[in-house]
Amino acid sequence: DQPADRNAYILEVAAPALVLSTARDGVDVDSVPVLLVDTDPRVLDAEVSDAPVTDSERTSPLRPANTAYVIFTSGSTGRPKGVAVSHAAIVNQLLWQSAHYGLGSTDRVLLKTAATFDLSVWEFWVATVSGGAIVVADAEGHRDPAYLVDLMNRESVTTLHTVPSVLDALVTASAGTL
Repeated sequence: DQPADRNAYILEVAAPALVLSTARDGVDVDSVPVLLVDTDPRVLDAEVSDAPVTDSERTSPLRPANTAYVIFTSGSTGRPKGVAVSHAAIVNQLLWQSAHYGLGSTDRVLLKTAATFDLSVWEFWVATVSGGAIVVADAEGHRDPAYLVDLMNRESVTTLHTVPSVLDALVTASAGTL
């Protein structure tokens, strides 16, 4: 749902070999092949093992310093700027946050942030690292404080990571129920 010119610029700069998407997303890209993981027979008919991938199956061994993902920030120039984040940086952050906040198997973390925002990494993985559970909000749920308050109460969410303006909206919408 990003503007087409932003997506085109990111694809030009990142130069990916392939875009993975789904049919419902309607990705229309001319510069890069698109693989629809929910309809392409090469995916649907593929026989794959559920065993972990080994170094011998990779083009090179996976190391902590390797890039886990690249996220495009808004950038100080107004043009998106790619930032590479290593596996080690993610693990370091998750282990620190789990220990610092005392997260464990009884915690339930709310996942409400779009995957295009780096905060989502914490929401996706901190419960897993801590042995807890992830409560997944609807795709547009982050825009509706009343929905989020209801979800958090209904699903007994114990952990939320948010910016101050959203926290204020949640406190207001909760009317003391959080």
